[in-house]
Amino acid sequence: MCLVPSSKFDLEACKRLSAAPDEQVIPCLAELFIWIQDMNWPVAFPLASVLCCYKPSMLIQHVEDIFQSGDEIWKYNVLLYILPRAPELAWMLRTEIQRMAMDPTKNEQEEEVHDAAYQLLTDDNFKNWVCVNGLPYTWDTLDHPY
Repeated sequence: MCLVPSSKFDLEACKRLSAAPDEQVIPCLAELFIWIQDMNWPVAFPLASVLCCYKPSMLIQHVEDIFQSGDEIWKYNVLLYILPRAPELAWMLRTEIQRMAMDPTKNEQEEEVHDAAYQLLTDDNFKNWVCVNGLPYTWDTLDHPY
């Protein structure tokens, strides 16, 4: 069973992916994340909706790789379409997300990655998740510098 979309129109792959056990998904994750590089592709939104449901331990390395990739649009897409629905993963990546929000590179500024990072860190769902889990975090350090 192929879990990776064969084209940008392969919505059936998203259905197969959502029904597949983690053991089958794990080897495909790097390829699956490639499909959210461009959110204009029809498969991108359904795929993002499925990806955000996996355990943070399955996703973290792939998101870290994206954050280090230099592809600002890909970073933006992860910040906007994956991490808001995966607050535990966002928490695990908060240091890099906060860096993007408060001290972005020139390219991150040009592609508005800093805005997406700030939006994520100040999102009520993320704040509520942090509070419910009793984690120490101070939002007053997040005065948006831009």
